[in-house]
Amino acid sequence: MASQQPQRVLVMDNGAGNIKLGWAGEDKPRMVFPNCTAKPKGERQVYVGDALLDAKDIMSLNMRRPFDRGYMVQWDVEKEIWARAFKSAKLSEGRGRWDPASAGLLLTEPIFNFPAVQAATEEMVFEQFGFRSLFTAPAPWFSLNAACSGAPPPPNATARSAAAAGCGVIVDAGFSACNVVPFFNGQLLSGGVQRLNLGGKALTNLLKETVSYRSLNMAEEAYLMETVKDALCWVSQDVRGDLKRAKARASPFRREYVLPDGVHNLRGYVRPTPAEEAAAAAAGGEAAVAAAGGQQQQRQDGGGGGAAAEGTEGAAAGQQRQAEGQGQGDQQRPAPARPRGGAAAAEQVLVLNNELFMVPEALFRPTDIGLQQAGLPEAVAAAVAACHPALAPLLWSNVVLTGGCCRLPGLAERFGGELRSLAPDDFEVGVVAPQDPDLFAWRGASRFGATQQYAAAATTRQQYLENGPGNTGRR
Repeated sequence: MASQQPQRVLVMDNGAGNIKLGWAGEDKPRMVFPNCTAKPKGERQVYVGDALLDAKDIMSLNMRRPFDRGYMVQWDVEKEIWARAFKSAKLSEGRGRWDPASAGLLLTEPIFNFPAVQAATEEMVFEQFGFRSLFTAPAPWFSLNAACSGAPPPPNATARSAAAAGCGVIVDAGFSACNVVPFFNGQLLSGGVQRLNLGGKALTNLLKETVSYRSLNMAEEAYLMETVKDALCWVSQDVRGDLKRAKARASPFRREYVLPDGVHNLRGYVRPTPAEEAAAAAAGGEAAVAAAGGQQQQRQDGGGGGAAAEGTEGAAAGQQRQAEGQGQGDQQRPAPARPRGGAAAAEQVLVLNNELFMVPEALFRPTDIGLQQAGLPEAVAAAVAACHPALAPLLWSNVVLTGGCCRLPGLAERFGGELRSLAPDDFEVGVVAPQDPDLFAWRGASRFGATQQYAAAATTRQQYLENGPGNTGRR
């Protein structure tokens, strides 16, 4: 064993919505792509994983996802996605060709994962792909490691003590559900875990159903509506007031999304408001408008339009946008470049207004859509109450927002304000909002995989062959 070369560790945050893949020790993943396959209606071609990012037609896609309600249910689909990703040239750039037999795999798994799913995962990793070693843990555990490393810095003195003690509450607002997970001394407190059966997928479906009833029939456009949601939705700080403003004939929140036509406009784009066009023209004329549009087109084409985009929008700037009367988040999500060919009269436009903030409102008021569960702030309060009372000051002081849903502009401010009203007055409340909440767990895993802790905790292929499934290193 001592004569073997040090193994490289491949880090995979295997989310239900997106996969983040890269090498341990690096600052960001090399690949972020949808965890699904997609087949255009009436065609034989199937897009697998990252191939969907380069698809020319994203209308009427029949999508198959390996995950359902947050747990793996279709291993044949997942195997096909993994196999394509492992062969990607992006993993070899700057490092040369790699072989799974000489590399370890650090993999995220759902909280309270089923033993049968864990055994199937081990069989896939060791027997199908032949990795040298494997370590698995829930994504919130890696998020805690990242939060306790001091980046971003703790918001108060109590939070610094909590981070030093490996204590905090991780809010993982993901694709299938939102999990609120308390930790102490780096250990998951299973009795305090709370789950809200609402995530990015449900929000996309809600937006899809709402606009299908009010505007155009988008019932078969799940991927496209996920793109629209990520580009335009935001969290309101004053729902009643914003609803009143949205009723006005000249609503400040009204936005238009030009749908793809399959010829000149392949992915759709957000139509700039007159105020945005005037500001862009004043800043630099037509050249500035074209340059800004080109940058956004590159972002949308490279990020796939959905939650697969690596970039994240700041909630504070989104809230400033609301104050300007244009809807939160628009300033950081400018419109893609308009297609240069085709007639504007042929454009099919999706008009959105109060849907942009009423759909994310379900994260705070699930009862509005018939889900008899508490919202995110109440779930955190329930998680803290379920733990030992002596831990309450530390838990309240270190609440970390992670997951793709936390990219919604305005969510951190709204969440922090409501959480403060639920906490005891004599406790400090600290909310940590990472700049890139959807990549936060991967960064924590990357940091862990680059240490000797991985080698000490991981199970090797030889140990798997000797002991069988069920004995793999995991937290």
